[in-house]
Amino acid sequence: MLTKTLLILAAVTTIALAGQEMPRFDYSISRKIMLTWDDRWEVGGSNMLAILSKDKKIIIRVKVSGDTGGGMKRMLFYKCPKNSVEESIDLSSLATTSTTDRCSSTISFQVSALKSVDDTDFQLAMGSSKLSYTEVFRERIEFFIKIEYATGELVSNRLFVWSLDAISSFSSASTSTSYKKRFLTDAAVNYMKKTSTATSGFDSIQFLEPAISRVLKEAPDFFKAKMNLGSILYFDAGSCLTFQMGKSIMFVNYNSKLDDDNQNFQKLMKLNIDDGKLWYSACGLRNEACEVVPGISPNVTILSGMDFTAIVCPIICNDKTEVFRFYRNDVQMVGSGDEWTYVDGLRISRTGNIVEFPHTLSNRHSGVYRCEAGSKSFSFKVKVISLPQFQTETFVSDSHAKITGLLPPKVYAIEDEYVSYSCIVNFASLETVKIEPVFYFVETVGGSQSWTKMTLDEFRSKVNTDGADFFLNATSAGKDSKRLTATVRRVPPVYTTYGTNFSHRFVCDVSIDRSESMMVGMPTYKVQSGGGDVVFIPRLTRKQFVLNPNNNCSVQGCGFSKGAFFEFSLTDEFMAYLTRVGVDVESYLRLDNDLLDNVKILFNNASEISTTNAPQRLAYKIYPVSSPDVAKELVKRKRLIPVYNFRYRTGSNIANLKLDKERHGEPIAALGQSDCRQDSLCFYSTDFDIGSSLSFLPVSLNFKMPTEPEPAAANSIIIGVVIGIICLIVVIILIVYWVRRQPERAYLVEEKEIQLGHNPKEEAKAEVFKEYQRVPNQAGDEDGAAVVPLQGNRMSLGSSLSVASGDDKELDQYKDDIDFKEFGEQGSFIGGYQNDPRKKEVFEAAGGNEASV
Repeated sequence: MLTKTLLILAAVTTIALAGQEMPRFDYSISRKIMLTWDDRWEVGGSNMLAILSKDKKIIIRVKVSGDTGGGMKRMLFYKCPKNSVEESIDLSSLATTSTTDRCSSTISFQVSALKSVDDTDFQLAMGSSKLSYTEVFRERIEFFIKIEYATGELVSNRLFVWSLDAISSFSSASTSTSYKKRFLTDAAVNYMKKTSTATSGFDSIQFLEPAISRVLKEAPDFFKAKMNLGSILYFDAGSCLTFQMGKSIMFVNYNSKLDDDNQNFQKLMKLNIDDGKLWYSACGLRNEACEVVPGISPNVTILSGMDFTAIVCPIICNDKTEVFRFYRNDVQMVGSGDEWTYVDGLRISRTGNIVEFPHTLSNRHSGVYRCEAGSKSFSFKVKVISLPQFQTETFVSDSHAKITGLLPPKVYAIEDEYVSYSCIVNFASLETVKIEPVFYFVETVGGSQSWTKMTLDEFRSKVNTDGADFFLNATSAGKDSKRLTATVRRVPPVYTTYGTNFSHRFVCDVSIDRSESMMVGMPTYKVQSGGGDVVFIPRLTRKQFVLNPNNNCSVQGCGFSKGAFFEFSLTDEFMAYLTRVGVDVESYLRLDNDLLDNVKILFNNASEISTTNAPQRLAYKIYPVSSPDVAKELVKRKRLIPVYNFRYRTGSNIANLKLDKERHGEPIAALGQSDCRQDSLCFYSTDFDIGSSLSFLPVSLNFKMPTEPEPAAANSIIIGVVIGIICLIVVIILIVYWVRRQPERAYLVEEKEIQLGHNPKEEAKAEVFKEYQRVPNQAGDEDGAAVVPLQGNRMSLGSSLSVASGDDKELDQYKDDIDFKEFGEQGSFIGGYQNDPRKKEVFEAAGGNEASV
């Protein structure tokens, strides 16, 4: 009894745990890894970075889903520059306004709460930076979020925030007090004020202070690509006083600034970051047409996931109407005449001298980009670095198409079925990408549920499976992608020893080495696949159903006069469990191999399907049948089968999920999409098991064609018909007998005479009536003695005939039949023989001699 109780308790606990969801961050999937001001950091994605200046803000969104046990605490942890100590802020206690400066000695910031529907948004506002210009590419603030709940904690990936304000605070050697806070030289300031004059067709000035140029050389490669264009965006500004070259805008987001004027302006000047010189043309004052700016590095690294990053042709010309052309791997990128034209996910400017790389880059965008103007040309060798992400995008025209490598958010693992789920990570120009599985298993400890991180072997021991039934396979899906696949050949049943089942959370954890993460300004880089809640569902048995005990036709007596009623249902408890774990249930009735709804003849006031607690209960009522067509349809039908299909919800991401429904046979064409094998979202159907464990579900129909009229009257008619047929046969036999009757064969003596070859009737006509007597043999025995004519006078028949043999019995019959007293005088006999057959026969036997008679 104790063992049985423990098994029941284990089963109940198993069902309860299977419905639990591990707490996780809820965030939008994006390939963007660099934030600018007013962007939103949705906590839970990959590591990200941001470049922010004083007074710039971003929003921190912290959303958590799953079962946290009724409460949680949201904490923001941070590490200041030059400090390895982690400090924290309780986000739950924040006010909507904050004046507390954090990291005040390096890069200061403030955090405050924002009013939102579910209190998930907070604001990060940047303060001033006290870093030296030499430290801007080495120091940053590091943030992460920790969620603390009753039985565990949830930790996010990192956000790294940079500030470049120290560059704009650089004290230049300029003698002009108006420009003490600039990193520009006096020559640059005079040039911007348009007080300098070129002495030749093409010239240069030292635009950046050499000290700044040396610092920029230390910047990560992706920074350099941004600065190359940003430094000359505002040359057409009306006043130098409003020209803030040091602001981070010059490094990150310039897309909206590049109108036709700015595009053409890039044809006239070019800044070389490596030496800080600005090269410019004399704008038609000299005869030289075009020139390549010296010292420009042909090697360009562009980071995918950032805002638009541009490469600008380093050829400057005297005439801004000069035609520029860009070629990608020797194929010209032709614009359509619009300000920007998309070509294979890239953008080419109308002026032809600028190519922009959006954040949706992949390795296929790496290559050689050659520009031409006049008689000059220059080639860039572009290397695209794409950090590992589980979702890629194709950029065609102005639309995006997303290709996901994410695990399905939920995987339903029904006992004894096959299921396989994968994650695919995409990247570019990286060599150290690692993809590893992580298992989280829910257990009840001290009455509380806890999610424990496990290795593959630990997980296998908990669910009682081995490498033959559950295994992992890591493969390269291409040069720039890796796939991790978990395959379950047979989902194991409940492991009653521990009261555990196959429910778990599966995560693909991806990382790269520090040597490669530092190329993009982050000490570490990690990203998780998200999703991956694997939910166990037990194989269905009779205990999951409530069936009408009268479903069997032999019990309820299905018939045309009374109809029939059938009822099927899942139990309330099982249906509640399926609803809790997110399974959609669709049900229908099968009539043999047809969808009952499609057998239209049965629904012309002949029968009705009804559902309550849809789709849990199915009921089918057949009304008394009066239509011959309905009767014929019911007679030819053999089985009524309730079918329950278990499905992923509409809109679910199952791109990387594989099932094996083919093992349950070919789809039934007449069922269409109602057949689970035809429905991509359906993972199990009771139809799979009606030939085995669910053989009790189908109902045998037993309708027989009725006859007219009703059975009682019909039986009377049948009996009468049979009696009539018998009587008719008897009459026919009698008629045949009388027609074929031969009178001469009517008596035994005559029959024997005929057999001896005599004709008694003819002999009687030819012979005169004689009297005979039997002569005894020597022994005195008359038996068998000869019969001889009597010698002497005639005697009466009654006194002279001795009957001793069986053959002579006929004579006694004649004697009895002919009573001479009846006839009286001789004439009376003769006068009546013509009307009496018997008299006539005697008369003829006497040869017609009245005397003999």
